[in-house]
Amino acid sequence: SVDVYLAGHSHQYANAKVGHTNLVQAIYSGEAYDNVIGYIDPKIHDFVKNSVKSHVFPVLSAKDDPKVKDDAKVKAIVQDADKRVASIVNQKVGEAANATSFTGRDANNKYQENETGDVVVDAQLAQAKKENRENVDFAMTNGGGVRAGLKVKPNKSITWGAAQDVQPFGNMLYVVAMTGQQIYDVLNQQYKNGRTYLLVSGLKYDFTDNHDPSQPYKVTKVYDNSGKELDLNKKYNVVVNDFLKDGGDDFPQFTQGKVLGTATAEDDTEVLVNYIKDQTKAGHPITVPKLDRKNYIPNK
Repeated sequence: SVDVYLAGHSHQYANAKVGHTNLVQAIYSGEAYDNVIGYIDPKIHDFVKNSVKSHVFPVLSAKDDPKVKDDAKVKAIVQDADKRVASIVNQKVGEAANATSFTGRDANNKYQENETGDVVVDAQLAQAKKENRENVDFAMTNGGGVRAGLKVKPNKSITWGAAQDVQPFGNMLYVVAMTGQQIYDVLNQQYKNGRTYLLVSGLKYDFTDNHDPSQPYKVTKVYDNSGKELDLNKKYNVVVNDFLKDGGDDFPQFTQGKVLGTATAEDDTEVLVNYIKDQTKAGHPITVPKLDRKNYIPNK
């Protein structure tokens, strides 16, 4: 006896009734909200029959809906919160080479790469190499874990808040030993599930058409940054977050690798912040990476 089903995480709009069950999902990122009301009968500890009503309402901007005024009490709470964290959020942590913000997942190229995502995995690989005694070869992260583009101010500065927007989860990073074959397999899983994708550092790969509806593309060649192709039987050490380590986002192949330990004592948010700091201090402001790590080869 399910009266209300509140769905989430798949970022869909749902506003329906299936049988007697109300099904709602308010898209994502505050674009809408669910409104559900019903009456409980205390004698039966259940909703009164046909009393549950649900609807999904859009959240409109002030421009879209100029007649609606801010709630003064809520506005005061928000302003107070902003004031309390301003000294941290607006703290400058580094600089970009140009006064242009980096693209995020809302502006992926057609091969599912974005500038901010490539910076994130570059940061994770660099920090792991810096701290970890194990030889670290590559870094991978899930595209959904890079939540926003990296904002750059007109004076080229990057703030702590901008980095936090990119990596808000505080995931820990691990080193996982994987064979070359397992790396091929996990990259191919992107094209099997068709829903999620990986961002990579330290390696590049070619992929082509597969003419199979269950997997429309296949990875044909994986090579390191020097152009050397991966040995299918050799083991490589890959930096991934704890979400991927456990097979999250439909990448179970990661669970087949051997976990060697944490890549760094810092979480992924701190890793990105410190990478920006270190690069800037070394005289290398953050530059826009070339999106060339996934190379499509037409299948003739």
